[in-house]
Amino acid sequence: MSARSRSLTTKTIKLYKGAITLLLTALILAMIYFRLEQGSTIGLIMLSPYLYFLYRIWNGLKLLKEISYDDHSLFVKQKEFEIEIPLYRIKNVELISLDGIYKFELHDVDQFGDTVFCKPSIWYPFTYSKVDDELRKLRKMIGVEKEKYWNARLSKQDPALPSMNI
Repeated sequence: MSARSRSLTTKTIKLYKGAITLLLTALILAMIYFRLEQGSTIGLIMLSPYLYFLYRIWNGLKLLKEISYDDHSLFVKQKEFEIEIPLYRIKNVELISLDGIYKFELHDVDQFGDTVFCKPSIWYPFTYSKVDDELRKLRKMIGVEKEKYWNARLSKQDPALPSMNI
């Protein structure tokens, strides 16, 4: 494994996930408590859309990964190991939420699926220019690696591409 040039995910992602989880749990318990205080069991049923929305937020937090990269690969940290993804396998990088969660779409399915989510900065709305500059640099590196990969494949006249064997 080569030395990482840059960590893309904030170092406080575990703190962020823990704080949001704690906040959501407190909010859910408070909503249930106040509905029970009113003595209305039908009120609990009316909470279900809110509870579902909060569940979706909590479920999305579990998808956030710690990511670092170098000139040729993206490294996704799992609990006990890291997965190395060559940059040419990344299809697209896009911002999917206003609080700065980015989605990396892969060309094929890996051990965690075909998408990887990361949050480069907890203070994203305030640090957007720094984060966007870094992601612009990463997108450029992805484009360079894809070009190298396809040039190498086409120069070999790969039998997997019979239409290119002229």
